[in-house]
Amino acid sequence: MKKILASFLILLFLAGTLALFAGGKQETAEKEQINLIVWHHAGGHKPVIDGLAAEYQKTHPNISVTQTIFKSYMEATTAVKTAMVGKTGVDIAMEAQGGPLIELAQNDLVVDLTPYYNKDPDWKNSFYRWVLDEMTVDCKITGTTVATNGVQIFYNVNLFKELGLKEPATLDELKAVNQKVKTKVRTGLGFTAAQLENAAYPFWWAGGQIAGNKLLRDADIGKARWDDPKIVESMKYAEEICHSFFDKETAALNEPNMISGFLSGSIGMIIGGMWLNKTFIAGNAQFEIGLFPFPSVKPGVTKPNAFSALGVTFGVAQHSKHKEEAIDFIKYITSGERKLEYITQMKLLPTGPVDPGKLKARVDAANDPIWSEFVAASEVGTLRFLFTPELDLAIGRGVQRMILKEATADDLIKEAQQINDKIGKRNFTLGLCD
Repeated sequence: MKKILASFLILLFLAGTLALFAGGKQETAEKEQINLIVWHHAGGHKPVIDGLAAEYQKTHPNISVTQTIFKSYMEATTAVKTAMVGKTGVDIAMEAQGGPLIELAQNDLVVDLTPYYNKDPDWKNSFYRWVLDEMTVDCKITGTTVATNGVQIFYNVNLFKELGLKEPATLDELKAVNQKVKTKVRTGLGFTAAQLENAAYPFWWAGGQIAGNKLLRDADIGKARWDDPKIVESMKYAEEICHSFFDKETAALNEPNMISGFLSGSIGMIIGGMWLNKTFIAGNAQFEIGLFPFPSVKPGVTKPNAFSALGVTFGVAQHSKHKEEAIDFIKYITSGERKLEYITQMKLLPTGPVDPGKLKARVDAANDPIWSEFVAASEVGTLRFLFTPELDLAIGRGVQRMILKEATADDLIKEAQQINDKIGKRNFTLGLCD
């Protein structure tokens, strides 16, 4: 009897040991270390994402995040496409806006996040409709974004005071200001004309005020003609802007040398986005920096007076081995208080409705007049990307040629309509389908 009891106890001990061993193996498997690879071009965002990743890791200790920062928007766009086509290197990637997004979506290179948004209405409703529309191709929401950006005109307040200038409200007033500013500095008004993604700024400035977002987007996707009178008028004003303010030297400006020129005092005004504000602060400018909206290109037209754009937009690579973890992480950083914390640290605008009291408290605490002005002027401005790749390229390069007086407004309208006619009906749709 004792032998039987002893044998039974040994079996129980062995069974318990095996169970513990199996449980240990299971626990180890459940806590497999996962490193999410994130690619983008916005170096200023890196410390914010690192901070949020550290918070996320407190409740997800097996997940880490590594960011690769590319030198430019175009370099990142090319690298992301190459990696996604080759199914290598990246889990979460910056999605370029406009034409490149169509290619990623239609080739099934990014995860369709629509089911995830629909499963969590609070998350979906925390975004403005236009924000989701800009990320949606063929009824598939391709990504998520942390913030929206505004683009207006920064200027050297000290220089304006010295010259007795006030913020211009019309194009004619800006021309006069520009001439006076150039008596003191090398360049009056500058912008990143050498960067193709920004080259069409003069067209968007005029086009937003005269043609309007709907007509511009309809022309983009073949539902309206580029020789529509309002678009023609917009391009004529864009040509006037190019010839009044910009030249061969301006055409060579990229963001680093534009910022350097502005902070050194050799450029008096620059067209730029809110993302530059942190750079200005870090650059320790020796003068006060102000901000004013785009002046009216013609009497009676005042809005919109800013460009609107999505901030860094993240998509999840279809080939990622950790899709669910990647989706959970980007949802984490774009939800609730984290979203508010993100825009506070980056001094950007929200992607959707936020508690105005909480936002005001953060703006007041920041004591940053530039961010305060952007928030006060927050509105849906002119969209500044085309989704038809051939048109996006043609208009960007076309405006560069107008600056150099190698092409006219009529040339650009003719080229754009020829492209429209050649492509015909688009093989994609934009915007939410509900």
